Amino acid sequence: MRWLRGTTATGARTMWQRETGNSWLLAGGLVGLLALVVWSSAEPTAPDVEAWLRAYEREREELRQGGAERFATEWIRLADQYADQARQALQAGQPSEAERAIFRARWILPAIPPDLPTQVERIFGSSKLRHGPAIRAVVWSEDGRWLATAGSDFAVRLWDASNGREIRTFRCEDWPTALAFAHHSPLLAVGGQSTVIRVWDATTGKEALSGGLELPNPARGKLAVLALAFDPQDRYLAVANSQQQVQVFKMSDKGLAFQLVGFAGQPHSIAFSTDGEYLAVGASDGLLRVYRTQQGALWRSFRGNTGAIYAVAYLPGKNQVVVAGQDSFVRIFDIDRSQELVRWKSGANGSTALAVSRNGQLVAVGTATPDTAIRVWRVDDRTLVRTFRGHQHWVQGLAFDRSGRLLVSGGLDGQLRFWELGGGQPFRELTGHEGYVWSVAVHPDGRRIASGGADGTVRIWDSQQRRQLHVWKLHELPVTVVAFSRDGQWLASAGGDRVIRLVDPQSGQEKQRLEGHSGAVTCLAFHPEGKWLASGGADRQLILWDLTTGKPRRTISRYGSVVTGVAFVPGRNILVSGGSDQQIRLWELPDLTEPTQVWSGHRQPITALAASPRGDLIASADGDGQILVWQVNAGQKRALLTGHSGPVNALDFSADGKLLASGGADRLVRLWDLSSGSEISQFAGHTDWVAALAFFPDNHRLVSCGVDRSLKIWELSGQELTVSYGHSCKVTALAVPTGEAASWFVSGSQDTTLRFWDMATARELALLSDHSDEITALACDRTGRLLASADRSGTVRIWQLPPAGSPEKFSPPRLRNSFSVSRASVFLLAWNADSSQLVGWVTDSQSDKTLVVWDAFSGKIIRSLLGHDRPVRVTCVAFSADGRLAAVGGHTGRVIVWDMSNGALVKATQAFQSAVADLAFSHDNRYLLLAGAQGEIQLRDWQEDRLVRSWPSQQSALAGLAVNPRDRLLATFDNRGVIHIWDLETGQLQTTFRLPVMIHAVAFFGSQRLLTANSNGTVYLLAW
Repeated sequence: MRWLRGTTATGARTMWQRETGNSWLLAGGLVGLLALVVWSSAEPTAPDVEAWLRAYEREREELRQGGAERFATEWIRLADQYADQARQALQAGQPSEAERAIFRARWILPAIPPDLPTQVERIFGSSKLRHGPAIRAVVWSEDGRWLATAGSDFAVRLWDASNGREIRTFRCEDWPTALAFAHHSPLLAVGGQSTVIRVWDATTGKEALSGGLELPNPARGKLAVLALAFDPQDRYLAVANSQQQVQVFKMSDKGLAFQLVGFAGQPHSIAFSTDGEYLAVGASDGLLRVYRTQQGALWRSFRGNTGAIYAVAYLPGKNQVVVAGQDSFVRIFDIDRSQELVRWKSGANGSTALAVSRNGQLVAVGTATPDTAIRVWRVDDRTLVRTFRGHQHWVQGLAFDRSGRLLVSGGLDGQLRFWELGGGQPFRELTGHEGYVWSVAVHPDGRRIASGGADGTVRIWDSQQRRQLHVWKLHELPVTVVAFSRDGQWLASAGGDRVIRLVDPQSGQEKQRLEGHSGAVTCLAFHPEGKWLASGGADRQLILWDLTTGKPRRTISRYGSVVTGVAFVPGRNILVSGGSDQQIRLWELPDLTEPTQVWSGHRQPITALAASPRGDLIASADGDGQILVWQVNAGQKRALLTGHSGPVNALDFSADGKLLASGGADRLVRLWDLSSGSEISQFAGHTDWVAALAFFPDNHRLVSCGVDRSLKIWELSGQELTVSYGHSCKVTALAVPTGEAASWFVSGSQDTTLRFWDMATARELALLSDHSDEITALACDRTGRLLASADRSGTVRIWQLPPAGSPEKFSPPRLRNSFSVSRASVFLLAWNADSSQLVGWVTDSQSDKTLVVWDAFSGKIIRSLLGHDRPVRVTCVAFSADGRLAAVGGHTGRVIVWDMSNGALVKATQAFQSAVADLAFSHDNRYLLLAGAQGEIQLRDWQEDRLVRSWPSQQSALAGLAVNPRDRLLATFDNRGVIHIWDLETGQLQTTFRLPVMIHAVAFFGSQRLLTANSNGTVYLLAW
C-alpha cells in the first residue's frame, strides 16, 4: 500500500475520479460521498519509511506541546508501539511491513483539532476523519494531499490524507451539499442550499473567487446543489441543482457557458467524458443524457434505469457508461449504440453510489437500506468478487485507490470505511503434492498448514513464507483427511489405508495409531477439549476414540450409510454426523447410544459438515450444491444458501462464527455472511474441484485445496485498515452518576454502543454493544448502582453498575433486565426516587406525546398518558430528578406539567409565542428553565405560573440546555457548537465556548465542568 504517491481523484457531492494521461471521471450518488486513499502498487523503499517515521516524530512532538494529557494515554502508547514495529521491520529489511505499521501509528496518534478552545480539558474518543452527524460530500485533492468533507454541521473540513488529521475548517451559512477539487490547482468548490458556489484555496483557506459563482434563480425558489464537477482541464465547473437544471460555468471569467434544462426530475449525477468532450447527466426521470461540452447540445438520450438514476461513471478508455439507480440493477451501456451490455443484480431498494477502478476491471456499488452493502464485480467475466458490510445507513459514495487494492466507502451514518481488496493476484499458491490434494487444516498458531493428498503424503507448510517445511509419508494410500487438535499438540491424518495416525506437528513422530475401520476413513474431528476423536468411514462406521487410551470409546457399526462428515458442537455435549443417506444425526456424548435428533432436508447425499465455533449453528452441504444452516437449539433450518453449480465438498466457519466458506465442483470458493444469509464473495483460481478448505484464526485468510494439486491462500480482506477508538458515529446521550465523588460517565451513540469513560485519563473503561439501534436515552438512578438505556427501536435495558471505587477496578456493568416498546422509540428516561420505576418519553408514527411509567424490573407499563394537546407537536420533555414530574413543551410555546405518580395534569402555561427548544427542572423542582427556539431564556416559578427572569441567549437558534446540580449555573447550546454558561441568580453570561463541532447533548460533571456529546463521535470535557 502507498499513501501520497502519484495523483488522486477528485469529486463532487456525488463522486468522480480522473487520471492524468488516461483521464477519466466518475460521477454518481444521491448526495455523493467520495473517499480515495492514494496507494501505489509499487513496493515502499527504506527512504520512504524513514520519511514517514520522521513525520510521525514531528506529529508526536506537536502532540506533546499541544496537550497530550487531553487524550487517553493508552492510545498514544499504542501508536508508539506501532512506530517501534515500523523501525524494527525496517531494520529487518521488511519495508512493506514497516509501511503498514507506520501507517497505523500515524492514524492512531491523537491530534488536536484546529480551533479547539483551550478550556477543553479532555477529549474522549478520536475525531480523525469523523465529521458527523451526517456527511454530505467527500472529495480528494488531485495531488492526494487533502481530503475534504461537507457535513450537516454547516462546515467543510479539510483533512491530511496521510494521517487523518483535520487541517482547517470552512464555515458555511447553510448546509454544504456538494464538493469538487480542481485538477491542476488547490481550488475547492463548495455548493449548498443557496444560489452561490464558493471556491476556496485549500492551501491558504481563503476564498479564491470573490463572491463565488451565482446560480440563476429567476423564480427565487428554494435551491440545493446536487453535484459539482470540474472538467479535466479545469476550464469548466458543472453544477447540478434541485431546480432540474445543470449550469456549466467558465472558470476563466465566472461566466455561464451554457445551461441544460428539460429534465423531468432532478439531475442527481454528472460525469465528464474521459477527454472532457462530453458531459453525462443521470436524473430522477431515469434517462441518461449525454451532451457535447463545447456547444451544450444534447447528443444522446436513452433510458438507463426504470426509476431514478443516482450514479453514472465512464469506463476508462471506452465509450461505455456504468449506471446505477433506484431499481435493483447496475448496468453498463455502450453510448454510441445506446445499448445495454451488462446487468448485475444489486440491492432491492436501489444502488446509491458506484465506483470504477482506474484500469476499468472492477465496478463497486453501494446500496440503500436495509441492504447497505458494497458489492464489487469484475468487468471482464462479470463475477461478483467481494461484498462488504458495516454501514448502518445508505452507502452514498465509493472510490478505488490508484492500484485497485483499496476501496473507500461513505454512508449516511456519517462513517468513512476503508476496505482492502488485495493485489492483482487474489491468492498465494502452494504446490508440491504429486497428486490430488484432498484435505487441508490450519494450525491454531495461524502459521502452519497441513495438507493430505492422493500421493499418500502429509505436508506441512509455512503460510507466511509460503514454503514447504516437511513431507511425511504416513500412509500407503491417498490421505483423505487431516486435522489439528484445538491446542495444536496433535495432527491426525487418515485415508484409504483405513488407519488413523496421530503425530507431533513439529517432528512428524507418531504418537498414536488408531485402527478399527474396515474401509477408507472419510472424516475426522477432534473434541474441543482434546479428549476424544471422532471418525467416519466408507465402512458405514462412526467411531468415538478415547485419546487417553487410544481405544474406541463407542462404535456405531451399523450407521446405515457412508459417514461423510463429523463435527463436535463447542460448548455442548453433542457430536454431529452426516452421511450419504441425506440425514444429519445428533448424538449425546460420550455414549452415542441413539441419535437424540435426526434432521432431514437434503435431496442428495451429504458431502460436507461443519459446526460453528459458537456452538449455535451447524452447516451441511450436499451433491446438489445446496448448503443448509441449522439452528442447534431449535433443530430447524435457519438458512438455505444457493449458488454453487455442482456438489459442495468443503465447509468451514470462521473463528468468530460470522462467516461460512464453501467450495466444490464449480471450482469456486464462496464466502457467506451468516447474519444475512447472503453471499459476500467469490474466489476463482482453482482449475478443478475444490476438495477442502479452512479458515485461519485471524478470520482474514482462508486456505483451500483441490484436484488441481494446489493449495491456495486467499486474502479475504474486508477489514478496515484504519484503527480508531471511541464512538464511530455521533454521540447522542450522556449520563453521569450522582455524587461529587463520581469518577466516570457513560455515553451512548448512533453506533448503538454504550461506552464508559474514566474522567481523569479519558480511558475507555467498558464497552456495551447489546443494543441494535441508535442510543436515544441514558439515565443513572440516585444510588449510582443502576443505569437505564434506550434505543430508537424501543428497547430499554437495565444495567447493574459496579460499586463506586477506583476506575482501575471498574468492572463491566451487568444486564439485569430488558423490555421493548412495540413499534416506538424511547427518547428520554428518568428513575423514580426508590429506583423501582422508570418514566419515559415515547414516540411512534401515531403520536409524539406519550409519557410512560414502567416497573423497572418487569417492564410492565404502570401508566401512560398523552403529554400535550393533540394538535400540538411535542418539541421537548423534561423529568424531575425524582421522576415524579414531567414537563412537556410544544411547538406553540405552551408547556404542561404532569404528576407521573398519578397521571394528573398539574399546570399549563404559555411560555413562548414560538416553539420551546428545551426545558429542565431545577434540583428542588421549584423552577423550570426554558429555552425558546428564537433564543429567549426563561426562569419560571411553574407552580405559581410566574416569570422570575428572562434574557436573550445571544444565540440565534437554541438547541438545548442543562442545569448544574447545585442550580447555580445554566448551560445553553445552539446548532453551531456555541455554548453559553449563565449565572442563574443574575442572568449574567459567565463564559462562552465555541466548539468546532455540532453538539447533541450536554451534562454537568460537578459544578465547574461540562461534558458535550459531539457530532463527530467524541465527548469533550470543558473546564472553567
